[in-house]
Amino acid sequence: MVQLKPRFQSFEAYLSYDDGTDTLYELFNGELIAVAPESGMNVEIANLLFTLFLPLVGHRRLRGHGLELEVRGEPRNRYPDLTIIREEHIALLKARNTIRLSMAPPLLVTDPSISPKKGVCDIAHPSAPATAQRLNFGSAGGSSLVPCRRSRSCFPLVS
Repeated sequence: MVQLKPRFQSFEAYLSYDDGTDTLYELFNGELIAVAPESGMNVEIANLLFTLFLPLVGHRRLRGHGLELEVRGEPRNRYPDLTIIREEHIALLKARNTIRLSMAPPLLVTDPSISPKKGVCDIAHPSAPATAQRLNFGSAGGSSLVPCRRSRSCFPLVS
């Protein structure tokens, strides 16, 4: 028997979906796309950043790969490797670990991408060219996400 994949007309409908697994999904054009596991190098970089930021902001404001960000465009959500959240997010994320566009943006979003050819980390810097495509992350603070020039999976937060 063929099982039909669920389709979602809105991000809210997606948020209420539970398939009974711990699988992370990106919502792309109304369809669920399972998120592939991180590479070992990405995990190492995220762990290093976690240990560096831990004494500065504390464990409650550091979130790893399981934090979901609602973004504009497709896919509608992302799972960055490391995020520094605001104090106000701690209570808001108790029910579901998702930062919505209607919320204040996180303070820092990192998603290192390792180039298989070069074996180096490709992380966008806040001084990326103004011509970089901007994905508006809501009206709070005028912040936006800027994709790396060479990688679509790297979205550090800049103001």
